[in-house]
Amino acid sequence: MIQPETIACLATFAGEKATQLVLQHLNGVENVLNLRADARESYDDWQWGIKAQDDGEQVKYVYPNVPSSSKPDMINLDDGQEIVFGGGDDGVKLGKGPLPLLCNILLTLARVLQMSGAADIILQMQEDADDSNLGHSYIASDLRFDILRSKLLLHPTRGSGVSN
Repeated sequence: MIQPETIACLATFAGEKATQLVLQHLNGVENVLNLRADARESYDDWQWGIKAQDDGEQVKYVYPNVPSSSKPDMINLDDGQEIVFGGGDDGVKLGKGPLPLLCNILLTLARVLQMSGAADIILQMQEDADDSNLGHSYIASDLRFDILRSKLLLHPTRGSGVSN
């Protein structure tokens, strides 16, 4: 189940149409399934993404570089190289691939978080959660956002920082 805070953040970031699409398909086969633990972990850490280019008739999925992040070692793709989904004998059963909008939302988040320095702060907050007085507050909670914003304002790590 998706936390209400996550839904609110998604609606703010990507709009109501994207939010409804996520809620409808998040646990479906249309969403990306990644069975490699190391690739999934680096995806969760916003180190890479999938870009979906939809021309209205066909979707082409490609691996894009994520600025300010080094490519994970397990990724054997070059910037712009196509990623093929459903290429096996039974691939048709799974559909044509992940939902393009979901891919592009996650890629955009990865780029923004990496370029702003927020990715490093969020990952450190997750790592420190067990050792802090924050307990296990949900990562999309107002408390976490206040901490993230404060850290970005005090110590901008990339770009020009965050403005009010």
